Amino acid sequence: KETERRSSELALINDIQHALAAQPDFRAIVDVIGDKLRALFDSDNIGITWRDEKTDLIHNLYIVERGQRLQLPPFAYDPHGAMAQALGSGKPLVLKDRAATLAFGIRTAPGTEPSRSSVFMPVMVGDAMRAAIRLVSLDREDAFDEAAVNLLSTVAAGMGVALDKARLFNETQEALQRQTASAEVLRVLGRSMTDTQPVFDAIVHNCGGLFDDSRVVLWLIDGGRLHARASNGGLPSETIPLDRSSPIGACVVDAHTVHLKDLQAAADQYPLVRRFGLA
Repeated sequence: KETERRSSELALINDIQHALAAQPDFRAIVDVIGDKLRALFDSDNIGITWRDEKTDLIHNLYIVERGQRLQLPPFAYDPHGAMAQALGSGKPLVLKDRAATLAFGIRTAPGTEPSRSSVFMPVMVGDAMRAAIRLVSLDREDAFDEAAVNLLSTVAAGMGVALDKARLFNETQEALQRQTASAEVLRVLGRSMTDTQPVFDAIVHNCGGLFDDSRVVLWLIDGGRLHARASNGGLPSETIPLDRSSPIGACVVDAHTVHLKDLQAAADQYPLVRRFGLA
């Protein structure tokens, strides 16, 4: 039985390594790891989290509880917290019962069941802990033995290498996209020295591709107001006053980038958001 178990585990590890080698995309790697882990471990809840170093948020990229895929919001990373300190060492954290879980300061996320035992495995990218894999048993204490922890460590090591390669691949692709977009705008500019509209259209089209198909509108100042001159969606017909009542007006008046993470929250500062952005 032990030989059969090891053969099955090694076969799944081999499947994971082949899948990772074939996946240059970051999200695809996470989904492959999560799906394979569900087949590999007897776990009621499997989670993969990712730390965004730019925002210091922990994102729940993959969570399946009792066979159901869940979507949970990100939460703030606490570098001084017990979990961060434990996983930052690169070693796994095994919590064998509910008392150990509560003593470690781990609380049950809304919409999920409390754990009876769990194991947290850091995923190291270089020397830094960038992700973590979580296995949870909702029904049994001390559900994960040393063999399971060692096997999960092997998976995490392979995942770290794959994520580092994906990061480099994505950065290279993004750099190529930026260069291609710039070259396209310059090419149109060279052909349209007397006609600016094709240049505006090229800028909007290429920005839309660079920023995940976002809506892009290019505005020009004319007569003390802002007029939309190009868009990759519908072209707004209304003009906007050149003042701080709108984000684009404030951007021009203050010569400053305006980044709004939540339009609803920004409506009090910029009244025209209600009319243009939220509408």
